[in-house]
Amino acid sequence: MGAKILKTLTVANILTALANTGIGIYCIIKYLTDLQPAETVLAAYFVVFSLIYLVSQKKDDDGRPSLQLIRRNFGFLGSGFGMAVYLVFLGSLGLSFGWGSTPGHYLPFIAGMWTIGLAVVSAVVGCFHSRRGYESIDEAT
Repeated sequence: MGAKILKTLTVANILTALANTGIGIYCIIKYLTDLQPAETVLAAYFVVFSLIYLVSQKKDDDGRPSLQLIRRNFGFLGSGFGMAVYLVFLGSLGLSFGWGSTPGHYLPFIAGMWTIGLAVVSAVVGCFHSRRGYESIDEAT
């Protein structure tokens, strides 16, 4: 049961990271053509942190990110709570676009709400798993 939840959460994480990256790229193009530099920089941050989130989903057997650069600088993404805090940060970037009538505003806003919802799920899953990544407490002992 626990492994199924973790696989479902990993798939949701990957799909969310891909969606956030695509929405961020769309926003970069839109805001560059509209000559809005502040929103362009915000969208670039959204893309960069979404890509870090995506790359961190490839994990070793011990539950830590497998890419050495990510492991060294973003090792907290290997735990449920670390992932939840990062997702709140990433979701707040999406929410900072605000609600508007254009897709450049409401798409990242909706993605931010979804990402924060996923953060809550990651925190709940983190409550039932050990500090060594998402490895089950029963499997750790």
